[in-house]
Amino acid sequence: WSSSNPAIVSVDSGGVITGVSAGTATITYTVISIGGCTASATSVITIGNKPRVIITDPAAVCMPATVDLTATSVTAGSDQGLIYSYYTDAAATNLLANPAAIAASGTYYIKGMSSAGIVSDPAPVAVTINALPSGNITAAQGTVLCGTAATLGLSVTGGNTYAWFKNGIAISGITGNQLTVTGAGVYTASLISAAGCEAAADNTITITLIQDPKAAFNYDSYCINNPIFFNNISVTTGSGQVSYRWSDNTGKNSTVSTPSFTYTQPGNVSMKLKVIS
Repeated sequence: WSSSNPAIVSVDSGGVITGVSAGTATITYTVISIGGCTASATSVITIGNKPRVIITDPAAVCMPATVDLTATSVTAGSDQGLIYSYYTDAAATNLLANPAAIAASGTYYIKGMSSAGIVSDPAPVAVTINALPSGNITAAQGTVLCGTAATLGLSVTGGNTYAWFKNGIAISGITGNQLTVTGAGVYTASLISAAGCEAAADNTITITLIQDPKAAFNYDSYCINNPIFFNNISVTTGSGQVSYRWSDNTGKNSTVSTPSFTYTQPGNVSMKLKVIS
């Protein structure tokens, strides 16, 4: 066996031909008989260049989106007319089941085959699928505003920046993880990761507003040894469920709405009423 140009095509003693570089060479096989007679056969072998596969990594996406490796943008700039195959390993032995819908981050590999049947080396392509952020809203001071001048603080974790909403309407100008609440409503937050992935917080917070009760009372008499009835005229409209605490400077106290006390000694009595909502 012999090659007219071993720099293009080499051949061993067993007739195994190996392409070395692009070009054309003639392979000759010569048979010599015992008597010294010879006969030869030749074949022209053309070696083509491997196809050129150019890879542009696809843009990162956020779960649950997938990446399409078959998109033309991934192999833009490669040789024309190639047929592509997709693999999970660098040796290109494991075919990728669904290259048009990759759901996991990682490095995958693409090979291109020309119309002449020449196959390129595997080319790596990186796929990035970012997880969605996750976090909870907390209300450390509770969820009840006591009076129109009251405020409460909400906080949320899990994101890089945030967007806050009240009753589904965006609250402008607040991108941090804390919000000062001044009104009743349902509060939600969107979490935005450093990769730009956005997801709603895992919970919502409902803030209610109750009006401050206004304590007031009068009494019907002030004679010793006779029950004195203290009439509760407090204003509790909009205050929700309330409780009462009566106390005076003689040690008497009560939690009923309208109590009565009897005093056996003359003197000054200082009665106090506290209304708790």
